[in-house]
Amino acid sequence: MRTYIKELRWGNFILLRGDMISNYASNYGEWCEVEVDLYKTLLSEGSNVIEIGANIGLHTIPLSKICGKGSIICFEPQPPIFNMLCGNLAMNNILNVMPYNKAVGDRCGSVVIPVSSYDKPWNYGSFSIEKGYNSEGDYDASPAQPSPAMH
Repeated sequence: MRTYIKELRWGNFILLRGDMISNYASNYGEWCEVEVDLYKTLLSEGSNVIEIGANIGLHTIPLSKICGKGSIICFEPQPPIFNMLCGNLAMNNILNVMPYNKAVGDRCGSVVIPVSSYDKPWNYGSFSIEKGYNSEGDYDASPAQPSPAMH
């Protein structure tokens, strides 16, 4: 896993060399800003958000800043990517995000996460849980449920 830090539109980010999303963000200074613009029209100071599949936080951090005193609960099942997400939250002093290293589905159970060394060029946000992939292991999956912080 080869990472580096780069200043982007919404803060400093740990990015992953060879990852399609990281490469785009590094080249253009943002990731899917059109989606962030949509969030700005739908959300406001104090809004609460559940983000499923937070990846390294390229949407999580803008959501955090848009929602201000609101709460962001986010989920990222891939342990190495989750670690990068947490690093990005810490590096940007983000305190209104509660990250969870869990998969989210329509029922409790476990999910198999495909194996990767994170050293080959690819889009690491596009992992599939379809059968036929190698596995890092089984991880708990939980249905998305509002927490007390969301009330």
